[in-house]
Amino acid sequence: MPRPILNVSHPTSVLATSLPDINHPEIVATSTTKPQFHAYDGMGKFALGEIYMNQTVRIGNILKISGQGAWDPEATSFGTMNIPDDVEAQTDQVFANVEHALKDAGGKGWSQVYSVRSLHVGLDDRVTAAMSRNFRRYCPGEPPIWTQVGVAALGIAAMKIEIEVEAFDG
Repeated sequence: MPRPILNVSHPTSVLATSLPDINHPEIVATSTTKPQFHAYDGMGKFALGEIYMNQTVRIGNILKISGQGAWDPEATSFGTMNIPDDVEAQTDQVFANVEHALKDAGGKGWSQVYSVRSLHVGLDDRVTAAMSRNFRRYCPGEPPIWTQVGVAALGIAAMKIEIEVEAFDG
């Protein structure tokens, strides 16, 4: 819920404008921008048609990427996803898929990511090490904020990791 603030240029004004919820600072710059949704060719278009979901939404300078799995981005069916069994290989592919989704929506890639949420089936030190290795590779300048969560299952049974991100394309 927006919080009222006093307009200091008009001290008699009670409610001149409002600030967005502190958990969503991106709203300040984008409150009048219509969301633009994207689904990349291959798996993105398949997911849009089969599951009814987009891969990315752009609101002004903010890109939000839906949970990316370790599928082949060129896949066009559940049978052609080719999700690797190994969690390290899955982590590498998920990072590549996030990069692909960001660029498809007009971004530059991981260099613009400021927030990451990763979901893991079987969260352990090996998983955290694979994530850290990929952060160092894809985000060498400044690491994003990161929330890592262990879960019982993800949307596709073979998936052991899913990553969603927010990026600033400014």
